[in-house]
Amino acid sequence: MYDKNVPATTGYYLAGFADGEASFNVTFRPRNDFKLPWKISLCFNVSQRDKVILALFKRYLSCGTLRQRQDGV
Repeated sequence: MYDKNVPATTGYYLAGFADGEASFNVTFRPRNDFKLPWKISLCFNVSQRDKVILALFKRYLSCGTLRQRQDGV
């Protein structure tokens, strides 16, 4: 669904950026303390040195954690 709070140009920019630099991951981990025997985790990952772009993703997706690796990414 289209979010009217995201300016179209920003949405297009983030979509294009994600198309080239992002990844979606699904992990399955065995768990005995869950109703089902697996914990399913979804992850959207963007690796980038420019913190402004990452902050835009966090702001408009209303979720996420920013972390820095030792190599500056």
